[in-house]
Amino acid sequence: MTCHRGWDAFRDRPPRSTRVTWGVYDGVHLGHLAVFDALAAWARGDGAESVVITFDPHPQAFLHGSSIPLVMPVTERARLIASRGIDTVLVLPFDKSLAEMTADRFFSEVLAGRAGAGGILIGYDSRFGRRGEGGGQRLRELAAGPGIPVRTCETRLLEGRPVKSSGLREAIARGDLARARAMTGRPVCLVGPVVPGDRRGRTLGYPTANVDCRGLVLPPNGVYAIRGWERGEVAAAEPGRDAGEAGPLDGVMNIGVRPTFGGPARVSVEAHLLGLPVKRDLYGRTMRIEVVARIRGEMRFPGVDELKAQIEADCRAAREALAGR
Repeated sequence: MTCHRGWDAFRDRPPRSTRVTWGVYDGVHLGHLAVFDALAAWARGDGAESVVITFDPHPQAFLHGSSIPLVMPVTERARLIASRGIDTVLVLPFDKSLAEMTADRFFSEVLAGRAGAGGILIGYDSRFGRRGEGGGQRLRELAAGPGIPVRTCETRLLEGRPVKSSGLREAIARGDLARARAMTGRPVCLVGPVVPGDRRGRTLGYPTANVDCRGLVLPPNGVYAIRGWERGEVAAAEPGRDAGEAGPLDGVMNIGVRPTFGGPARVSVEAHLLGLPVKRDLYGRTMRIEVVARIRGEMRFPGVDELKAQIEADCRAAREALAGR
């Protein structure tokens, strides 16, 4: 598997040499997985290269000048796409030039042109081109000229409704971990670099990794039983590149504003990994945190002693929640 960020890193493919699909694919849910599996099987059967095109930032965020909290960063998205047997992941920056590209140009320049599509796979609701002007029917009309086959992947349903990234974000935001897992086949995961904090956990005897999850949708504030994996240096990270992971380590995570200590009401994500040496330095590393179960809501304590007692109780509860899972 290879992953390229932008056209400059991507060598144009010979005509008809690939099988291609495209989309944002935030969350890599069951509907997305069906697309990737079908594309990989089609390419293997034809002796062709499978290519998935995705975008960063989210097109709707760019078009509307707003932020859309994502389920995962683009690096994790690319890694999960590649794990389905996809040969190449191409991350295109969604910018003004791409936003203004007509459907006809997107087909001729991107799909049939630079990506070298000899077959195109789409989802049931795929749109392309300026303001989403192109759909499945227009794509088939464009592809008929050069004789490029177009296939449609059936949607995946959960309780009779299509699985969508928007629904996945909503499930995570309201803390419905079970539904989010049903939509992806995986536990909810938070991925981000470990950044400096105030080191208060270390003085309490419970050192934490302060994980930068800005831009991600988070479960509600509270304390969670988790499993954590450690990855390589952030500076060396590339979209889709699997640099290896160390773990898992059981742990407990707090999402919230730390009301016992006051200060700015900025939500932080702090993970205490059970069994990690107290002096172990995780700064500059990336953590992948699997959110297994909610232990309790966020609380304010009258003092440090009460807080330490509750943290110890949280650690016991996390061990119990994680046992056998």
